[in-house]
Amino acid sequence: MFWLLLLACIKDDDAPPTDSGTSDSVPMDTQDTSPDDSGVDDTGPDTGDTGDTGDTGDTGPSGSSDCEPLPLVSKTWYLDADDDGFGTGEGVTSSTEMKGYADRSGDCDDTDAEIRPSAIDWHLDGIDQDCDGVDTCEGATRVPEGEPLDCALGLLVAEGFVTEPPSGGCLCAVEGSVAYYGTTPITDWDALEIVTGYFKGSGTLIPPKLVYAGRLSIFEESSPQDWSKLKGADYLEVEGQTSLVDLSSLSEVGDLLINQRITVSDLDLPALEKVDTMYLMNMTYAKVVSMPRLREAGTVISIRMDALERFELPATADIASFTIQADAMKSFTLPDGIGQTRILSTDLECLYTAESVENLYVSYAEKVTLPNLVSAELLSIWWGHASVPELTQVTHLEAIEAEILETPVTQTEHLTGHFSVLPPLTSVGTLAYSGELASLTEVTVAIDGGSPLLPLITKLDVPATVDDMSAATLPALVSSSQNITVHEGEAVFPLLESADVLILQDVDSLSLLSGVALSRLRVDSGTQAILLPDPAPWGMAFYDHIHPAVSYGVFEKGLAYGQESAQHADQGLMEVEQVLGNVDIQAPLWTEPMLLVYKVEGDLSYCTSGLSTSKQSAWLAAMTVAGTVTNSCP
Repeated sequence: MFWLLLLACIKDDDAPPTDSGTSDSVPMDTQDTSPDDSGVDDTGPDTGDTGDTGDTGDTGPSGSSDCEPLPLVSKTWYLDADDDGFGTGEGVTSSTEMKGYADRSGDCDDTDAEIRPSAIDWHLDGIDQDCDGVDTCEGATRVPEGEPLDCALGLLVAEGFVTEPPSGGCLCAVEGSVAYYGTTPITDWDALEIVTGYFKGSGTLIPPKLVYAGRLSIFEESSPQDWSKLKGADYLEVEGQTSLVDLSSLSEVGDLLINQRITVSDLDLPALEKVDTMYLMNMTYAKVVSMPRLREAGTVISIRMDALERFELPATADIASFTIQADAMKSFTLPDGIGQTRILSTDLECLYTAESVENLYVSYAEKVTLPNLVSAELLSIWWGHASVPELTQVTHLEAIEAEILETPVTQTEHLTGHFSVLPPLTSVGTLAYSGELASLTEVTVAIDGGSPLLPLITKLDVPATVDDMSAATLPALVSSSQNITVHEGEAVFPLLESADVLILQDVDSLSLLSGVALSRLRVDSGTQAILLPDPAPWGMAFYDHIHPAVSYGVFEKGLAYGQESAQHADQGLMEVEQVLGNVDIQAPLWTEPMLLVYKVEGDLSYCTSGLSTSKQSAWLAAMTVAGTVTNSCP
């Protein structure tokens, strides 16, 4: 549901126009990708080449549908034993990423990933986490909450809530929160490096050494703000023109919200390594978003990026969920290690991926090529055209009014959606397909080199347009099925030969099922009484079937009844004369009995906790049960 709402919101055409046009004004393949323009500030003594990784989204030709191979950039790599992004020792030059190496040096303890130049150095713990040679607030005096803060004591660490700094600039850390709107000299905050709680103050209060704040909101409209020492926060909110906010050292954030609103700036986070949740919103004029050091992220959502041309990420990043909406972006590179990915872009032409991806959704791309993709757990194309020339394996293939062209894939376990043009499939596992099925007449599978057999389809979701299907196609699809779902599709019944379980949705007559070999029949939803033969030769199941008053005779193979939705005002009592097997009734929302089986030859299991004690007793007394009676409510 969230994804559908997101689609509806971000395709709003009322966004303000950009003053710089789209990415056509600067072709992607003319961007400078030299290793000296990234702005990454390495703190190690021998950093080597620390610029643009060469593996970011600005590579690949924008004006070519051929999607040429990504260029390689030679870099210096250092042995990184603790995998924290910083290495040690002599560098090794290579144009490909080296496992177990980092492209930055300067790690003062390569056995501990929490110790590195980009780390937050916590105060008074005796550990030099950031490799600068000293511990933060070393030698400071801890002052309990309520006691006066006096710089005569030297550096201070205050416990609790601080509203006024001590005169002299000696407050080094606050183990609590800061709220200051006073008039004392700003220099009184010059020593502050750590605030474990929230930090609030006027727009001019920017402690020049602040490294960490638990919760920090930055609101900027016109004048520059120097937050260049800030490395981390549990929650960081930035609103305004972020080009005027220097976040060049920010390396680790819990929740990061950036809402640029009326900004005309790009976004550069050159040191950001880890973020739990990131929201980038309303960056309608930004052309470049750069976070080339991002190694780990939970959820990254970037919406309303109307003018975006480049979104720079490293070649490898552990990102659980990534969503971006950027219509002007013509080329994008997904890091190796990324999880669920959703890309919405009308102009996207080249989408570079690893050979294998998990869940990839691409929407609105008029013509996109995925040149490197070989296998995917899920590939979903919505309202567009995709060429996947190397794709040979996909577990779940989905499309909504889309074409998937130029792909050699021939089999998938799940095929869902509505394709304008289908790949050359020869084997399908589960089919939930609302398009014209005539194009599937050639879907067959050969076993042991023998003759082509029927497709391995275990579920068929027949749409309301069942009459549009060719008479030749439908029997081939359904005659070998084991579990079949029919939605408003009685016309399929004469073509069925057998099924293990038949699931009916909004079907009101089973008169055409008399010749079908069927072991179990399930009725879902709908508001009509189902016309059944007497006796009914199948095991019967009713789930959330809002029925009028109806009477049935004999069910030969048992009965299951589930009612999980709220009681329908027009629902009547379903009466069954006899069930030759077991009966299972799960209807905790009943306020009145909706099913009554007068004679049960097997066992009765029930959960009707919504009935009053007297109504439940009367209901049970009206039924004769040969076997055991069990109340199955938890």
